[in-house]
Amino acid sequence: MVKNDLVTVLLPVYNGEKFIIDMLDSIERQNYRPMQIIIGDDASSDRSVGLCEQWKSKNESDDLQIVHLIREENVGLSQNIANMRTKIKGKYVFLADQDDVWLEQKVEKQVNYLKQHPECQICLCDRSVVNERCNLLLSSVYEYSGYRKTMMLFDEVVNMRAIFAANCMAIRNGEHFQEYLNIPKELVSHDTFIAYMASYYGTIDFMFEPLLLYRIHPNSLSGNYQVEVSKNVIEAFRYYWRHYKRVLECGRKDGYILKEEIAKRYGIDSTHVANKLLLDKTTRCRIVWSIKQTKKALETGKIGRFLK
Repeated sequence: MVKNDLVTVLLPVYNGEKFIIDMLDSIERQNYRPMQIIIGDDASSDRSVGLCEQWKSKNESDDLQIVHLIREENVGLSQNIANMRTKIKGKYVFLADQDDVWLEQKVEKQVNYLKQHPECQICLCDRSVVNERCNLLLSSVYEYSGYRKTMMLFDEVVNMRAIFAANCMAIRNGEHFQEYLNIPKELVSHDTFIAYMASYYGTIDFMFEPLLLYRIHPNSLSGNYQVEVSKNVIEAFRYYWRHYKRVLECGRKDGYILKEEIAKRYGIDSTHVANKLLLDKTTRCRIVWSIKQTKKALETGKIGRFLK
C-alpha cells in the first residue's frame, strides 16, 4: 500500500468560538491521511483557545498531528499566517478559514490534482456560499461570477482579475514555497500575494467543483457576498458601506506593496499592479463585479486554458 504524502492545514483563528469546532470537525472528517493541522490563535479574547485545546486533546493521533500556536499580541490575519510557516511539515499546504466547512473529499481531490499537474503551484477549488446556519445561498461562486478560466500564468495573474481565495487554496510545498508565505507586514490581501508569488514559478489552476462551504455572517471579515445575496436593499447597502472604506484603503496599500515585492524579488517592473489592485478593490467590495466585466476578454484570450 502506497503511503500518502503529509498534508498541512493552516488554520488562523481570531475570536472564532462560534464556528471553529465546525471547521475543525470538517477537517478531521477528511478521507485523507496523514495530516498536520496548525492552529494559529491571534490573541483571541473569547473561548477560542480553550475550545481548540479541548478539540486537540480529543482528536490528535499518529496520522492527525495538531500544533496549537497562541499569540499574546494580535498581529492580523496575514502575519498570523506568515508566522505559522516555520511549523509546516507537509508536502502540500492548505489554507482554511475558521468559520467554513470542508466537504470530505476536499483534501484528497486537490492533492490528486497537484500530483497530476506538476507545473501547478496552487490549485484553487470552487466554493458554495452558505449563511450562519449552513443554508445554501450560492451553489457555485465560479458559476455565479461567470468564471471559466482553468489555468493562469504569471503575466495573466498580475495583469488580469481573478478570484484567489485563500480558503480554496492547496499549495505545493516545493523549493520556493517559503517565499509565498513570507508576507510583508503591512499587506492585507495575503491570498493575492501568495498567488502572485507562486505564479512566478508555475501555474495557478482552478478546479470547477465546490469543495467547501464558505460561511458568511454579520461578523465575517469579508463582506463580498453579503452585498450579493441580500434580498433587502437597505441591508445590502449597510454591508457595502461598512466594508467600502476598509477595502479601498487596503487596495491602495496592497497594490504598492505587491509592485515593490515583485520588483525586489524577481526584478520585474510592474508599475501597473498598484493601479489594478486599487481598481479591483473598489469594485463591488473586491473582485466579483470585475470578473463579470472581463468575462468576454477571458473567453477570447489566446493564452492559458479554458473550461469547455
